[in-house]
Amino acid sequence: MANFTIIGKLVEKKDQRNATQTFVVREFVVEVEDGRDPRFNDILLFQLTGNNISIIDNFNIGDKIEVTFDLRGRTSQSKDGSGRILYFTTLNAWRVNYPQIPQQQPMQQGYAQQQPMQGYQQPVQQAYNQPMPQAPQMNNGGAGDNSDLPF
Repeated sequence: MANFTIIGKLVEKKDQRNATQTFVVREFVVEVEDGRDPRFNDILLFQLTGNNISIIDNFNIGDKIEVTFDLRGRTSQSKDGSGRILYFTTLNAWRVNYPQIPQQQPMQQGYAQQQPMQGYQQPVQQAYNQPMPQAPQMNNGGAGDNSDLPF
């Protein structure tokens, strides 16, 4: 399963709850900046489970945090008797840190330092090595053209 890392602002910490007699859950909310327009920031609900529920205790609302998580998905049958299948996706956090501040390197003459992008950081996938599809060849109305088009 792939791991993901995001950097965002801690918005809310919820109290722990017992999902079952042996399964403890705690949720927290992180706002991830869109980078272009704050109206489009992502508000993400993360889940901590088991021995990890206390790792959010050391952080305060408003802190910039780095969350490492994986995706969990499951199904459940509707309890209304309809037989519908319900689907659930959970962002299962397992590490929370303050973001690392990159060390500044001296400027190279003529070029500005590129700042690291904040927000989503996903595993890098290899680019497609497929050739570009060729555009269909068009008939230019040459001597052998049998179409009724005037051009």
